[in-house]
Amino acid sequence: MHANTAQRVGNAFLSLLGYVGNIGDNFLRKDVADTARGLITFLKGIHIGSGPYCIDADGHAVFGDTTAESLASADFEGCGWQVHAVGSRPHGVG
Repeated sequence: MHANTAQRVGNAFLSLLGYVGNIGDNFLRKDVADTARGLITFLKGIHIGSGPYCIDADGHAVFGDTTAESLASADFEGCGWQVHAVGSRPHGVG
C-alpha cells in the first residue's frame, strides 16, 4: 500500500513538472533573453539598463545616443532634424 501511494505521488509530481515546463511560452522570463509575442504596456514607464535611461508614462525619454530612420511631427514639415542647447541656435534657424 505504501509503495502504491509513493508511486502515485511520484507520478503526480512528474505530471506537475511536465505542466510547468509547458507553460514557459506563456510568460516572459527575466533570467534569460526572451521575446514577447504581443503588445506590452508599461503604465508607469520603463527603465533601460542600470543607468539613467528611461521612458516615463508621459512619453518623455532619456537616451544616451539616438538614431532615427525618420522623424515626423504635426508641428513641422521637411526632412532631417537638429538639436541645440537652449539659446544656441545657429544663425538663420528659428
